[in-house]
Amino acid sequence: QAELTKVVQWLQDTVVRPIDARLPGRPFEHDLLAFPFTPMVVVVGNHSAGKSTFINDLLGIRMQETGVAPTDDGFTVLQRHPRRDEIEDGPTLLSCPENRPFKDLQRFGQPFWGHFRRKRLLLPKDAGLPFGLQIVDTPGMIDMPVKAEHMAGGR
Repeated sequence: QAELTKVVQWLQDTVVRPIDARLPGRPFEHDLLAFPFTPMVVVVGNHSAGKSTFINDLLGIRMQETGVAPTDDGFTVLQRHPRRDEIEDGPTLLSCPENRPFKDLQRFGQPFWGHFRRKRLLLPKDAGLPFGLQIVDTPGMIDMPVKAEHMAGGR
């Protein structure tokens, strides 16, 4: 965790703080004061692209459902926990004051809340997910159909 903290500190000092200083209203200033914040990686891609399989490999366990057809229509935040497994549903996660980073998601309303959850997991010691990192498994995007004329270079 100490190494991850060093990396986050370096990113804040060399990337985020200079950008924040140039933007009107300094939008990241409050978040920088809350250091160490928890970094988050969002895994996005088409359905059946291997997002959940990648995450399961990183976790060292089969936690997320996988398959050829879409298996989930929600957003799942996964985070390592030192003692036990905990699963929080969307309303709980969004209403708890300690989960400030997710508070802005409340504006998407109840239809979104039902498709949002967090899993804090007791993982094997050799799991690739470090403490202090959150990874978000997202629902697959649908491939847009390609018109034959575009493929052939026509108009």
